[in-house]
Amino acid sequence: MPDTKPVQTEKRPVGRPSDVDGKRVQVYLDAESLKTAARLGNGNVSEGIRKALKQAGE
Repeated sequence: MPDTKPVQTEKRPVGRPSDVDGKRVQVYLDAESLKTAARLGNGNVSEGIRKALKQAGE
């Protein structure tokens, strides 16, 4: 019988990141922009948006 132990994966924290100072906002993104933001943020759309805005300001 194969070993069926669950694989331990690193859990992501739940809730708003404590190190981000800001205000919660809602944005509407088309499908392509959503995929791009998720890719830039390694699966985290909010992080991808922050990275894109930082790059745009440089």
